[in-house]
Amino acid sequence: MTKRITSVCLLVFLISVAPTAKPSEVVKTSKGEVEFIGLETWTPKMIEERLGYKSPDQLHYCAADLKRIGFPEAAVMGYMDHGKRYTIVTVIEPEYAHDVAFLPAPPQRITPPPSWQSLLSAVQQPNFLEGGVLDYARALPGAGSDRQPLSDGTPQVWWTVLRKFAGPADYTNARKILRADADPSARAAATLVLMNFSRYDAGWQDLVRGLRDPDVKVNATCLQALNSLSTFLPRKVDWTPSLPDIVFLLRGTNLFAFVFLLKALAATGVNQSLAGPLLSRGNARLVIAYLNAAHPEEHDLAHSFLVQLHGADLGAEPEPWLEWIASIGKTR
Repeated sequence: MTKRITSVCLLVFLISVAPTAKPSEVVKTSKGEVEFIGLETWTPKMIEERLGYKSPDQLHYCAADLKRIGFPEAAVMGYMDHGKRYTIVTVIEPEYAHDVAFLPAPPQRITPPPSWQSLLSAVQQPNFLEGGVLDYARALPGAGSDRQPLSDGTPQVWWTVLRKFAGPADYTNARKILRADADPSARAAATLVLMNFSRYDAGWQDLVRGLRDPDVKVNATCLQALNSLSTFLPRKVDWTPSLPDIVFLLRGTNLFAFVFLLKALAATGVNQSLAGPLLSRGNARLVIAYLNAAHPEEHDLAHSFLVQLHGADLGAEPEPWLEWIASIGKTR
């Protein structure tokens, strides 16, 4: 059984580049194995030297450190596999800096409804993102409550309050505030309200757009909300209006959200007609890198995403997928 853990350092168009089948690199240390995804010109040894470590056993990876030495975007995810630590380090190398495109911060304040005050208080608590958002959708009508919680499943006080915001005005307010309010706490609260409207495609689309929000609390709330809905309330979603956001995310904007985006797109039946715009012109570089990962969770999520877009399984190895991606690129 695999359990995901998170490093404390987490908070911290386009050019035609064909994806490759270059395998990830795994480094064994006394603290566990570390797998690097996204390296092309850099090596683990180069990273070790730039960070000033004398041996791999001294390595302490976090996204902030990796950005400090020149990577425009990085993510560090930790797992405990049967008591042993396994770390996934994903980076965007400097030459791909143009692919990292977070949204600008909204410039204006929009006063949330007075009834949102308790939600605003909830999102400002230090433990806000420690499980409550992940398991909220499990308690909604029609949810797959037979599925295991993503966290510990403990009901939160604010869940009862949040369930009350389920009317048309709440939906309109949430969409407007998430897109345009300068206050990150208000945008995070709006994300929670949107979880009550999974029946609307636009709500899902707004959550994916929110993965590009420049504020860590907001994009992390969108990530957890999307993961929760994808797990407990998956449904067919038309992702066509979200193509620009998805492409930037696939190319490396917000690497912490990458695997959860793949999961959400597969779970919501992303249409095969979108395979060309989503995977051609170098957009599949990280998807193929994850397909080539040694760690099964990253490999499996990339594989499921590709199978959904193709409509058939070309296998676990990257070469057949690269041939297919090249073929759909020629038709565009």
